[in-house]
Amino acid sequence: MHLIIVRLGRIFTLVVAGPISILIAEAACPTYVELPTGTVFDIARMVDDSGSPSDALAQARADVAQVNAFGGCARLEHSSK
Repeated sequence: MHLIIVRLGRIFTLVVAGPISILIAEAACPTYVELPTGTVFDIARMVDDSGSPSDALAQARADVAQVNAFGGCARLEHSSK
């Protein structure tokens, strides 16, 4: 009898606490990262699209190399008008 009560208690705890913990949980990695220059990257999306952090890094490096191969980007200054 005691074993049945313990099992029912565990099941009840999982049923109640499971969805609550999923709603409260935060991602281990930040979704957006902002560089000191003001550039913002959606790191979570890059990793999700690539499949792994190392593949995302390789893709980002390839993208930067391609931009540099075509002369880079002109720096835009923020102006308030």
